[in-house]
Amino acid sequence: ARPSSAAKPAPSAARTSSSAAGRRSIQPSNSLTNSRLNLTKKRHSMATVASTRPNPFASRNRYYDERWIEKQEKGFCNWLNFILTPQSLDTGNEELPRGSLDIGKLWAQCSQGVKVPRAPTREVMSMRAYTINREMNRLRRAACKLWQSRSVATVIERMELEIEKLRLVIRKDKQINKDVGMKQSILSLVLSYNPLWLRIALETVYGEVIMLHGNSDILGISRFLITRFLSCPDILQEYAHPTVPHSYRDGHQDALNKFTLKKFLEIVYLLDQAKEARIIRHNPCLFCPDSQIKSSRDMLVTFSKDYLSGEGDIIKHLAYLDYAVNHKQTPLDEFDYAVTSISADLRCGLRLTKVAELLTGADELSRQLRIPTVSRLQKVHNTEIALKQLKANNPTIPDSITGKDIVDGHREKTLSLLWSIIFGFQLNQILDEDKLRAEILHLRKSLRLRVRLGDKLAVKGAKFLEELKTRSPVASSGGGLLDSYNVGLLKEWAQLVSAHYHVEIENWTVSWCDGRGLCFLMHHYQPGLIDREAIAQETTITSMSCSAALDDSLEFSYGNQNLDKDEYNVLLENEKKNFKLLLSKVRELGGVPILINTGDMSNTIPDEKVTVTFIGYLAARLLDISREIQAARTIQLAWRKYYAAILEERMKVKYA
Repeated sequence: ARPSSAAKPAPSAARTSSSAAGRRSIQPSNSLTNSRLNLTKKRHSMATVASTRPNPFASRNRYYDERWIEKQEKGFCNWLNFILTPQSLDTGNEELPRGSLDIGKLWAQCSQGVKVPRAPTREVMSMRAYTINREMNRLRRAACKLWQSRSVATVIERMELEIEKLRLVIRKDKQINKDVGMKQSILSLVLSYNPLWLRIALETVYGEVIMLHGNSDILGISRFLITRFLSCPDILQEYAHPTVPHSYRDGHQDALNKFTLKKFLEIVYLLDQAKEARIIRHNPCLFCPDSQIKSSRDMLVTFSKDYLSGEGDIIKHLAYLDYAVNHKQTPLDEFDYAVTSISADLRCGLRLTKVAELLTGADELSRQLRIPTVSRLQKVHNTEIALKQLKANNPTIPDSITGKDIVDGHREKTLSLLWSIIFGFQLNQILDEDKLRAEILHLRKSLRLRVRLGDKLAVKGAKFLEELKTRSPVASSGGGLLDSYNVGLLKEWAQLVSAHYHVEIENWTVSWCDGRGLCFLMHHYQPGLIDREAIAQETTITSMSCSAALDDSLEFSYGNQNLDKDEYNVLLENEKKNFKLLLSKVRELGGVPILINTGDMSNTIPDEKVTVTFIGYLAARLLDISREIQAARTIQLAWRKYYAAILEERMKVKYA
């Protein structure tokens, strides 16, 4: 039986459904035979919606967000990748070669001539490129220091003397300048090295900077090897015929063979010593993963077997000269440490042990691992090795966390362990208390100066800081770690910087959800990187009618309840633009792990641990660069004063 209300709706119900927007109403069917009860949702008759925003008071509650575990996993996963797979020292667009190299094709490309490098673009001349160039200069300095050390110089001198006395000599039937096949074979052998390591060795041995498009520019390195390693313009010029081109006097072949043999043995020995000394901080593999050569010994034996004359065991021969090579690349060195899922990728213990090695400097932990990890006992053993080393160097790690918890995929305990590692090792190391205190004093003076000059934004920001002192302190959910002295200094630094632009920072969560505070942190120290006009000021936070009264006042009204839907969407788009601008400039800046994304920050309550970690890295990077800029300005000012004094003396002499 059909309900009687389906044929004719009650008048009271009709009035109620027509007057209340958004309520469900009963729509009668046009056909009596197929009539049914239809529930439809009416369109909003008003152009306004009740906007939903994160409650600022919820930042004081640990259990404010159902997605807190997901947010922490994303942020800590990015941090692990930043530690385990650091950015390569490459400013170009070249990528590391994958698969075996086609030497014939590479040789043809090298024979086409060298193109003049184009002028660097703005992206290449970014702060990240500047940082990479600074790191490359540090590597060059460390490599030259190792190359000029007494121990290495003595071995190289003995080796060169051995070659001059013809005790190490290339076979007579091998002519490097004429045999193209021999050149390609030697080129393929030398290119077994990682391009970054090979570039450092070539620049150190030859004493010059090689102009490349990037540290993975295989074509540029190959051109240099063909023209400067497999040949020598100085030797060819010395033995060249005075009138006949491409004709050389007798003895030029022996001289070229000696030259190539010396350079080869020097490169192999220097790279072996540099790898053992770990002069590159992230310590990449010495040999390419797809190469057949995996050790310095294999490199020497292969070259000796194919090209040297009368050599039985070259390793024994070189041992008499104290020329010893020890590095051997293992499968563990080529292991992919990238993390995609914290609960799954940390169970084997390999990545956690690598983190312990990098943070504590204990290089011998990998030798105690049991690989491959095919059983649960092996995984627990590997994880316990890492936990033992981490707990010995970081007392903040809870004793309740065991290797079995990590292997079983206990999410809360895994996240607690990672936060203890981040706070105990990274934040305390990268945040220099003396630098922060000095910068805070400078920011206070700068804010007072702007207030005296009548800067309206600075006046409002200073007033907010004074009001903030009278409020009750906000309890954190970081287990006491967020209440530490370093984190307090970091928060005070962020508040002082933001006060210059009237951005109110009260906590580590909602205060950062619109992106303005983070953008102004970068703008304050790098105004050329982020323009002030590019930062969107109208956001969901600024739309609150009483955003400055996030206290216990009874007169507090949470936002504008009649906010237009389109206007609200525009505010959300402004927040997305701020975060998009911020993340692009942070990547350009370099040296800061990208722990946040727009979805976990905008229109929600961000995770305070992830936010603290990100801002800690950002502060360390900005303060480090600002010190260099300040030093450069000081030197520039001193030079201008000195030059002005010289010009003044010249003017006195001229018009005296």
